[in-house]
Amino acid sequence: MTNRISNAIDVFLNAIKKGTLASGNCYACAVGNLVASGMGVKLISNLVASGIGVKLIKIICNINDEVDNSNWSKLFSTFGGIQTIYYKELDNLDVKQSIEATEFTWEELAKIEFAFEINTKIRFAAYALFTDEEIRKDQVKGLEAVIQVMLDFDDCKDKVQEVFTSKVELIPV
Repeated sequence: MTNRISNAIDVFLNAIKKGTLASGNCYACAVGNLVASGMGVKLISNLVASGIGVKLIKIICNINDEVDNSNWSKLFSTFGGIQTIYYKELDNLDVKQSIEATEFTWEELAKIEFAFEINTKIRFAAYALFTDEEIRKDQVKGLEAVIQVMLDFDDCKDKVQEVFTSKVELIPV
């Protein structure tokens, strides 16, 4: 396994442990976490009451308002199983800085984002309707797809179970 994949796995494991991973949230999805890590942006998960206060939902916050780790989403996004790439944004300085903060090209990040978003079924906006275990299982499924895509980038022979799934199982829910 290459260093950049190992580093990305550490970012993902940390996001699961801290509760800062969220499908459908450009600050906190797989790419959002990679960009945040590369830019030194600290993400936190705040618990706030939802609706009548029956269920708590996690709100992901970027505590460094001076640095926006979501600028990459001006270049590409995935919604409803379809990825859109806004090529005119390739020269956008904010987008370039977001991409360059990671160890991946924009094309690789687009594949990472697509893999995560199409392999997670629970969107951030619906987290209040699910248990923490259901959300985590969904996130892990998405990240397993991401790790497979990343291993293919570097022609690694490692298996997702060996490099990711077995590690995430050690993190308590």
